[in-house]
Amino acid sequence: MARTYIPNGYHAVTPYLIASDGERLIDFLKEVFLAKELVRQTTGGGGTHVELLVGDSRIMVGIGGDVATPLSGMYLVYVPEVDAAHARAVAAGAVSIEEPGDQPYGDRRAGVKDAFGNMWYMSSPLKKPSARKSKPAKRSKVRTTGRRRK
Repeated sequence: MARTYIPNGYHAVTPYLIASDGERLIDFLKEVFLAKELVRQTTGGGGTHVELLVGDSRIMVGIGGDVATPLSGMYLVYVPEVDAAHARAVAAGAVSIEEPGDQPYGDRRAGVKDAFGNMWYMSSPLKKPSARKSKPAKRSKVRTTGRRRK
């Protein structure tokens, strides 16, 4: 059955990010994830709507105008080379919250926190997970759940 309710080039879920400095966030996404800008439009409220392509997925960014209050989130982005993406993110001013490391479930993963409080995890499947020993990633003390330890 054809999905007629999802426009071509989009997926069912598309993150829409609002940051205090949207242009700086867009620069970060271009530098770290090699995002390509696809759409830039002025909105009715005097702001700007931008759509970026990261891999095969779109990320939307709202800038200025009467857009919603800035919020932070946590995102997972599959990248070709985790170590290179992590290095680009740190060079772009992000703080490492997880150094690149092989995970027992077969991915290599790293994480950073950008200047707007967003946490970005980069992941890539290991070529042969069973042939490599899993080395746990170094974790920071940033907690991502609301659970309290007893």
